[in-house]
Amino acid sequence: MVYFIPNWRPYTLQLGYNIIISQLAIFQDNNEDCTLVTNSFLPMLTYQLNEFGLLSTPYWQALDEIQDVHIKIGKPLAIEDLPLSSDLERVYSPRGVQFLKDDQLYAKANYFAGKVLSTIEYYQDDQLTAIDYFDSRGFLSRRGTYDNGVPYQTQLYNPLSEVVLTINHTQNDQVQIAEPFQKRFTHSHYSKLTDLISEVSQNHFNQVKADPDIKILNNPTEDSLALTHELQRKCQVCSFLTDANLIKRPFLAQLSAKNSVILVPNQLFAAKIKRIWHEKAHPLNVKIVSPYAAHLNLGISNSMEQQVIFWKVNQMPERTIRRLTQKLLQVVIKGKDKALAFGANHEDIHEILKQEVITGIETHFDVSLSSTDFKWVHKYLRLKKGHQLTPKLRKRAKEKEQQTNWDQLVDASETLDRIKIYSNNEPSFYQQSIHEARVLVDLNRLPSPYLQVSAISAGIPQINVVKTNYVDYDKNGIIIKNDLHLIKAVNYFLDHLDHWNQSLVADISKIEMFSSEKIVTEINSIFKEMRRN
Repeated sequence: MVYFIPNWRPYTLQLGYNIIISQLAIFQDNNEDCTLVTNSFLPMLTYQLNEFGLLSTPYWQALDEIQDVHIKIGKPLAIEDLPLSSDLERVYSPRGVQFLKDDQLYAKANYFAGKVLSTIEYYQDDQLTAIDYFDSRGFLSRRGTYDNGVPYQTQLYNPLSEVVLTINHTQNDQVQIAEPFQKRFTHSHYSKLTDLISEVSQNHFNQVKADPDIKILNNPTEDSLALTHELQRKCQVCSFLTDANLIKRPFLAQLSAKNSVILVPNQLFAAKIKRIWHEKAHPLNVKIVSPYAAHLNLGISNSMEQQVIFWKVNQMPERTIRRLTQKLLQVVIKGKDKALAFGANHEDIHEILKQEVITGIETHFDVSLSSTDFKWVHKYLRLKKGHQLTPKLRKRAKEKEQQTNWDQLVDASETLDRIKIYSNNEPSFYQQSIHEARVLVDLNRLPSPYLQVSAISAGIPQINVVKTNYVDYDKNGIIIKNDLHLIKAVNYFLDHLDHWNQSLVADISKIEMFSSEKIVTEINSIFKEMRRN
């Protein structure tokens, strides 16, 4: 049995690149026995599992154990189930409902995924006084109260609405167990909730010790590190480490037990760990295993109107971003069959890209994108493309075509429409972007394994500045020595169909290397090796 311990955020369905979701699906697809073990607040767990076809997955939640919850499937609460006065005025929005009393905000109901009641916030004189958190199985799970807008205490409830424990935020988050429930735990007081979670989690694994082959697969964070450290004493633990910010000596020290293996996505992570960790008496066992599986899901770039360059823009010097944007912009300007899509999660990067695109187009075509003439032409061309022109517009266009800069305005408008800047970090966005792209550009010193595997699945080449196990040079991608060679690498694939086709063939062969079957075999082999040792 493999036990999976996730680190999910409580109110999101955007878990597509979460490693534990990925690994859980991989193991279940290969008919491996799996159980999900959670140690964080996940009131919408059943909906999160259902989103990825994992609702039938057996699971155990530490907070269910603490709160004495034995319900697996239940009916979510509705606003009508709550004791809210019918005199309150209701204002509906896509995200929830606001309740007004005498034109003042009294409460705000929020919905998870636009469907399920998740929280209600209470206000007095426009100041937050309390938040009720509801479990998707149909009960009040916890209540947080505030004093002058500052967290005061949090109470956890069982399904009968009885207080199980209280967290005092004015005393360093100390935990007080309610008297009727104290006999269920070792202590009546805990310095913090994570200590109690660690206790019940360890007790759970002690109870399942009848299974002589307990294997744990997790993705530890600072919050769950103490539990991981304790579990290593009794169980075989494989910990995926994919956050470079966590590669520090104190963190690594907690993963140095004999029964522990650190799994990293590529040799770059392994090398970074090796540079930091020099304890010969306590060597770290580090293995390279892909956190994501590749599968044949070829993209649609062949049927796209333009060849799309998708650049995942990471934090890098501003001058580098500006320089590369101008160079890529020239590729799009010179080739009407070329398009450019930026993926920029940071607001500052988004603004830099926007400035450079505007400046580059204005400079090249000698037009102003804020001018009345440009705006008219831009709107006209969009209406023309959508077959929405009126006789009046056609007549006006014939008049404007006589302007000396008409061609520049048209070219500038068409170029602008071939460039997109996105501020979206959701898996669905990246999947769609990769599906449409002709080539992926990721110039990060630690490229995204999720994007690299997605590019392999889509059969498109990728351009990086560092070598990883996902890309073979001059086959399914190019490793450029520095960003000055970016344009040459891009044109290598966009201007030569045979090069792009060779990359596609190489990607298809890579899919087998990173298939779900291969990943399960690798991880099971690691567990077997740990057991022998």
